[in-house]
Amino acid sequence: GPLYDIHSIECQIRLLGDLAFMIRDYDLAMSMYRMARDDYKSDRAWHHCASASGMLALAHHLSENGSRRDMVQAFEASIAYHTQSGGVDELRNPWERTRLSSRNAMFASEVVRAEGDTQLAARWLERAAALENKSGNGQFHMIVALLYEQSAMCTLVGPNPKLRRAARKFLLAGYHYANCGSMPHSFHAYAG
Repeated sequence: GPLYDIHSIECQIRLLGDLAFMIRDYDLAMSMYRMARDDYKSDRAWHHCASASGMLALAHHLSENGSRRDMVQAFEASIAYHTQSGGVDELRNPWERTRLSSRNAMFASEVVRAEGDTQLAARWLERAAALENKSGNGQFHMIVALLYEQSAMCTLVGPNPKLRRAARKFLLAGYHYANCGSMPHSFHAYAG
């Protein structure tokens, strides 16, 4: 059966956090997500822990009392927990761990980009691209290319654009676009 059924304490706590989030009581949601995350962490249920950490980060972002530092730490944890192996809720395919981590990185980067922190968004996207490239053994060139291209775009905007770093990411995006047969996208990335 499932690791946490609907009647388990952990599931009830997570459900209370979700309900509090839906009615915009972000402080209650943060405390429930934190409690659920700690329970999942002690059980070594890494994917459940990552999910609770992601919602905790989002509650920090939306709450008036949430701290930016705690939000960033929760997003970092949600990205990292998905790649952690050996949990009791282990996924059968290793690329699923990578894909969930990349999804969390893309979501987190959009949140911090909306706050104006494009450099942190670029770092998370670049890390996700490298992880996708490493775990996919070159099979997921389109995903890697898109992540590198978005990371390059983040690197270009903001108060202190980093041109060389963006150029390197555009080159990597062009390379991966070319490897998946998308030459028009490749040329566009090379033109940067």
